[in-house]
Amino acid sequence: MIIFIIITIIITFIIIKWTIINPKKIRKYFNNLSITVCGKRGKGKDTLMSYIAYGMEHNSNVKLQNNTNIIELKDLLIPELTRQKLVSGQFEKIEFEDYKKFKNMTFISDASIYFPNYEDAALKKEYTSLATSIAIWRHLYNCPIHFNVQNYDRLWKILREQIEDSIMCINCKYFKKFIYLKVRYYESSKDCVNNLKPIQKKLIGKSDDMRIEESKRYEIKDYRLIIPRYKVNHDSYYFKKIVFKE
Repeated sequence: MIIFIIITIIITFIIIKWTIINPKKIRKYFNNLSITVCGKRGKGKDTLMSYIAYGMEHNSNVKLQNNTNIIELKDLLIPELTRQKLVSGQFEKIEFEDYKKFKNMTFISDASIYFPNYEDAALKKEYTSLATSIAIWRHLYNCPIHFNVQNYDRLWKILREQIEDSIMCINCKYFKKFIYLKVRYYESSKDCVNNLKPIQKKLIGKSDDMRIEESKRYEIKDYRLIIPRYKVNHDSYYFKKIVFKE
């Protein structure tokens, strides 16, 4: 009987943690920071973004929810908003009306396809004002912008320098009524690139080696989420519809 009670308590704690506590923490990251979501194909990048977008007004270049405000990448640009004009004081003010939609959270899916680092020279000419816009995004709209990429290093370095924290999608499994998603939060982008893992803590105390290792690191945490399927509605065949006629 005691064993059954203990097992019940453990299972109840896991369910509460994975369905209430962890999702709340992940949403807090997205609400407060500009996040780069990375991970291999099929590991849940768009799934996570779709879940975060559920129940809120938001912008995206792909459909994340039925109420997604679809934007074009050129919408991110404020013409002539360059570092030189800001420093020299030559920038002429513009109407806010065309940009007020960004007061809602913005998601850019598969950002490395549109902004690949290997096209650095071309992107600097084509999107001259993007780096400045992203750098002062929160000042402009008081709301974060998020990108997802398969590989963090592929994203244009101009954008990588501006994004704050990172979340790596590690595992994603679909079931009939819910989705299991495992993600890893990184405070430092370098730790994300190096694919560092959280330090495995012992049940009792910490060793001296563990304390030394922790002192050298930024925060790294694993989170497991159980997400109701009805809260995820992203279009997983977005590029197929763009490329093929049927």
